[in-house]
Amino acid sequence: MKEKKFCPQLWAGVGIDVETVVDRIVTNGRDITAGYDNWLRLGFALADGRGEAGREMYHRLSAMNAQYNEEECNRQYDACLRDSGRAGGVTVATLFQMAKDAEISIAKDTENVVSARLVEMVEMVETGIFIDRIAHDDLPPIVQRLVECCDTRHEADMMTLGMLVAVSGAMPGICGVYDRRRVYAPLYGCIVAPPASSKGRLTACLKFLEPIQSEIRAANRREMSDYKVKMAEYQALGRKANPADHPQEPPYRSLFIPANSSSTATYQALNDNGGEGLTFETEGDVMATTMRSDYGDYSTGLRAAFHHEPIVYNRRKDNEHVDIQEPRWAVLLTGTPQQVVNLVPDAENGLFSRFIFYMIERRTEWHDVFSNDDVIIDDVIRDLGRRYLPVYHQMRDRKEHPVTFRLTAAQKRRLNSFFKELQSEQANQIGDDMVASVRRLGLVCFRIAMILTVLRSVDEEAVKWDSVESVECDDRDFNTAIEIVNILISHTAMVYATLLRHDESRQEENRMTAMSDIQRKVFDAMDDEFTTKDVLAYTKQFNMPRRTAENMIGIFLTRFRCVTRIKNGLYSKVKPSA
Repeated sequence: MKEKKFCPQLWAGVGIDVETVVDRIVTNGRDITAGYDNWLRLGFALADGRGEAGREMYHRLSAMNAQYNEEECNRQYDACLRDSGRAGGVTVATLFQMAKDAEISIAKDTENVVSARLVEMVEMVETGIFIDRIAHDDLPPIVQRLVECCDTRHEADMMTLGMLVAVSGAMPGICGVYDRRRVYAPLYGCIVAPPASSKGRLTACLKFLEPIQSEIRAANRREMSDYKVKMAEYQALGRKANPADHPQEPPYRSLFIPANSSSTATYQALNDNGGEGLTFETEGDVMATTMRSDYGDYSTGLRAAFHHEPIVYNRRKDNEHVDIQEPRWAVLLTGTPQQVVNLVPDAENGLFSRFIFYMIERRTEWHDVFSNDDVIIDDVIRDLGRRYLPVYHQMRDRKEHPVTFRLTAAQKRRLNSFFKELQSEQANQIGDDMVASVRRLGLVCFRIAMILTVLRSVDEEAVKWDSVESVECDDRDFNTAIEIVNILISHTAMVYATLLRHDESRQEENRMTAMSDIQRKVFDAMDDEFTTKDVLAYTKQFNMPRRTAENMIGIFLTRFRCVTRIKNGLYSKVKPSA
């Protein structure tokens, strides 16, 4: 076979390795093996550039072709290794040219390429909207007002979730018992969306905490003013001053904990504010970059704080040992798909299961930017924050002796039943890595119900936080929490399936671009709405194991995205777009 000459030096400045090129080809679903000559050239190119190590890549690229056969592929690669000296000028550079011809970028900087692919994945997501499943009148009045000033259902979901996470960092006076441990309100939330998807609106949620922050800063200024007066008086004493009477400079206190500081500075800010606060960042890369640095890796502290486990560190100034016993740290992030990958690269990272994720589709239509222009969302949320302020004062006064939040006996039974089924469903459909997320979502559900209970007391006389010892969850708030989590599990599963790194066999599965014959038969046999039992009953004729049949539902949900989850065991086919 006569091959066009390629100059290896032509690609010398590319700075990209063979593995990366192969990954891009497969990720983008390109078949560069069509026709025997192309398949043969590819084998010679990999044999030249990677030797025996190229065999696995040859299989991956060959598998993109419908006629792929494992044994035949092995025989062909054996021949390419044996005859590489007679390849007619084919070298590893051929692979780069074939990739370029298939419109695959061979630039060294892959961020934009990868981001584009992830954006494409996110835009295909159909994971459900929880606000559709909750009666408006069942929401606490303060949440109703927030929803009413949102333009779209997705925005209502996003803003509601954002406010719940934000205010969870400012509820020091309530706790509950979950799995025999004392737990508080703080949540970790991440809104995932392509660029220009209006996720920046979440910054308005900070306005809810602005009245609290203003009070904290005003108190801090008074403390600093008193310190300066005392310091001037101390210095005026000169040699007569007693070192033991040296005034102590007050700490800088703020409800907002920065995301781009060193780990020690971050912990110090948390400690100075009494162990509570909110970290909010509109660009997930800020936190990801900081945590990858030698000085800024506070991921251990984040994992500990989720369960209120102690954060212990040494403060160089004054050689002080600091011990935050029960941190109450909330985190609210927004980011593009690529930023999420940078922050949480795989499911084994403990941060993944601690975060609740919500994925937003990009708006493809122009929306009326002057609709409801008499409603300024920042002003609305700031006003809601002022209405919450008296409740916060009572919460703050109860910090050392918090009110106990309790579920009713019926609510406890339902929570246990719901999450038992959910754990089995997700483990069988998605994999064991999802079990940790399901279990922590149980705690998240409990916390959301707790937060809604506090918010329901705003403008109402039902709860006197300064005098009660315990409060029982309203059925409306418990049901709302269940509905929210029932949607969040679908979003979390989608983040897991489309964004995170998995083992290689999982990657191969996610690269499939078409159903197998048996998958198509099962899918076509189901009604527009179907249950797990329907799938099990149909696949019985194929002697298919239960775990395999349930995993097929997970494949429909995440790999092909042809099905959406309504609730445990009930699914709906996605209607094809017109």
